[in-house]
Amino acid sequence: MTGPVSVLNLIVTGDDLGYCEERTRGILRCWKAGRLSGASLIVNMENSQQAAREAKEANMPLGLHLNITEGSPVCVASDGDTATSSITRRDSRGGQAQFLGKFAFAAKAMSGGVREDDVVREVEAQIARFEELVGTCPTHVDSHQHSHVFVAGIMGPLFQRHGVTSTRIPGERYRALMVPPPEIPARFPDADDKADAGTRAWFYDSVSRLAEKSRKIYAAAGLKSTTYFTGVWRGNSADSRSTAALCEALDDVMSEILEPRQEPQAERRETEGDPRPKIPLDPEIGRLVPSVEFMLHPGYVQVGGGDDFSRSQDRVLEMEALCAPDFGLHLELRRPCVVLVSWDQL
Repeated sequence: MTGPVSVLNLIVTGDDLGYCEERTRGILRCWKAGRLSGASLIVNMENSQQAAREAKEANMPLGLHLNITEGSPVCVASDGDTATSSITRRDSRGGQAQFLGKFAFAAKAMSGGVREDDVVREVEAQIARFEELVGTCPTHVDSHQHSHVFVAGIMGPLFQRHGVTSTRIPGERYRALMVPPPEIPARFPDADDKADAGTRAWFYDSVSRLAEKSRKIYAAAGLKSTTYFTGVWRGNSADSRSTAALCEALDDVMSEILEPRQEPQAERRETEGDPRPKIPLDPEIGRLVPSVEFMLHPGYVQVGGGDDFSRSQDRVLEMEALCAPDFGLHLELRRPCVVLVSWDQL
C-alpha cells in the first residue's frame, strides 16, 4: 500500500499496550487525541485481552510487541515445563517459568546460547495469541526491549513465513558507539531494575551495533522498516520528556533530511564502520524517501506491580507531551511536509 507523498512519513508508536491497565489507558488517550499511528500489543500480560478489545473498539492499528524477555512465556511445553527452554529460567518461588530478562537474554543470544527451536516456538505462540485476541494476523512485529535484533537471523525468515511485512530497526542515530566495544558482562542481576550503569551501557551499545546489521537481514526477508528511528528522549530530566523536546526531536530529523548530506562524511562513516544508515533513494524518482518512527511509552503510573519503568512518572510525562495542544499545532504547521502514517501506509 502506498502512503501519502511527503518530505517525511512519520510513525508514532505507543509501545507496551496491554502491559497493564494504566499503560493501556494512557496509550488509548494518545490515540484518541490523534497523536499516534497505532500501538504495539504485548500478548503475555494480564491486561493483554482487555487492551486488544479496547483498541479494536477504538479502531487503533495494532502490531505485535513480541516479548521474549519479561514475564512468562505463552508457549508451554508438552510436559508443562518451559524452564528447560534456552530463553527461560525457573521461577525462584516455584511458579511458572520466566523469561531471562533483557540483559541475560542479550548476552546469551550474542554468545550463541539461544536455541532456534525455542525462539520459533515462542514467537509462533505469540503470533497465534495475537490472532486470537485481535482477529487478524500481525503484519507488523517489533519487540519488547529490542530482543529481535539479537536473534534477527532466526526472526527474519520466521516473520516472512507468517506474513509479517514490517519491523522496527532501533538504531539511534545520535547515540555514539563505544570504542572499543564493551565486553559482555560476566554476571547479571536477578532483576533488570538492579543492573548497574556498565551493564546498561553495554546493552544499548549492542542494540545500536546490531540494529543496522539486522536491517539487512530483515530487508532480505522482504520486510520494510523506517529510514530513521528514535526513542525521542535524550535525558532523564522532566524537561527531556516535554512537549518542547518532542517537537525538537521531530525538527532534528527534518533538518537532517532537508540538508544535503556531504559525501566525504558518508565515506568516512563507511571506513570507520559506523553502522548508521544512509538515507535510501527511490530509484524511480531519484529523490529522498525518508521515514521515521518515534517510539514512545505513554501511560499512567502503574500501581501495585510492574517494574521501575512502568512505575515511573516518565510515563505520564510522555503521555502529556504527546497530548499537549502545542505538539498538535507543531505537527499541523509542518503539514504537508510531515504526514502521520501507519505501518501499512509506509
